[in-house]
Amino acid sequence: MADRPRPDYEAYEYAPPAYQPPGRLNNYAPQSPLKSGKLFGNTGYYPLPPEHHQFEQMRYKDSNLKRNIRIFRVIARTLSLLLASFTTYAQSQTLHKYLSTRSTYIDSRTAWADDTTIWPTIVLLATSGLTLFISAGIMVGYCWSVGHANAVSNTVGTAGTVLEIGAHLIVWIGTAAAYKIGKTGSDLWGWSCSDKADSIQAEFKALVDFNHFCNIQTGSWFASIAQAGLAIVVAAVYILAWRRQKHKQRLEQTAAMLQNIAV
Repeated sequence: MADRPRPDYEAYEYAPPAYQPPGRLNNYAPQSPLKSGKLFGNTGYYPLPPEHHQFEQMRYKDSNLKRNIRIFRVIARTLSLLLASFTTYAQSQTLHKYLSTRSTYIDSRTAWADDTTIWPTIVLLATSGLTLFISAGIMVGYCWSVGHANAVSNTVGTAGTVLEIGAHLIVWIGTAAAYKIGKTGSDLWGWSCSDKADSIQAEFKALVDFNHFCNIQTGSWFASIAQAGLAIVVAAVYILAWRRQKHKQRLEQTAAMLQNIAV
C-alpha cells in the first residue's frame, strides 16, 4: 500500500493538507517531528481526529474574517484617499488664488474682504495633506502587496490604531467644525459665497470666479464631514481585526492540540 503522509497542523498556517477518509492503521510507526513545513512520515491510513471538523470550521471562519478585514480596509483607504485628494486640491487652489490676487486692485479695491482670514483654509489644507500622504503610502503598499500595505500602515500608523481612528474621528470632526465656524464672511469660503462677492464679480470676472471657489470650498466641507464618517468604517475594521486576533489564538491552541494528537 502506498505511503500516506501524516498531517502537521502547525505547518501551512493552520491549514491541514488533504486527508484520506478514516481507515485502519497499517504498520504505523510515528517518527520525531521535523521542522515547520515538513510532514511526518508513516505507512498506511490514519484515523481522522474528531477535533478535525471543529478545526476546519474555525479555519473557515478565520478566512472569512481575514477577507472582510481586507475589504473594509481597502474601501476605507480608497475613500479616504479620494476625499483627501479633492480637499487638498480645492484648498490649495483657493489659497493660491487668494495669494496671487490679493494685491491686485480694480477701482480702488481688491477682490477679497478687507480683513481676510485664511486660517480655516490652512487648517483644512494641512489636515487633508496629512491624510493624503498617509493614505497614498498605504495604497502604494497595496499595489506592491497586502503585506507591504500592512507594514506601511503599522509604520505610518501604529500610531495606525490611534492615528487612523484618532485622525478620522477627532481631527476630522474638529477640522470640519473649525472650517464651518471660520465661515464668518471675511474668510475665503464665506467671502466667495457672499452677496458682496457677487456684487463685484463683473469687475473681477477676468481675475476670480467666485462661484467656482464657492462650490469647491462647499464641497470641501462636505468632504471633511465624509472623512469624519469614515471613522465608523475604520472602527468596524479594528473591531473585526480584534475579533480575528482572539479567534486566531483559539485556532493556534486547537492546532497545537491536534498536532499533539498527530504525534
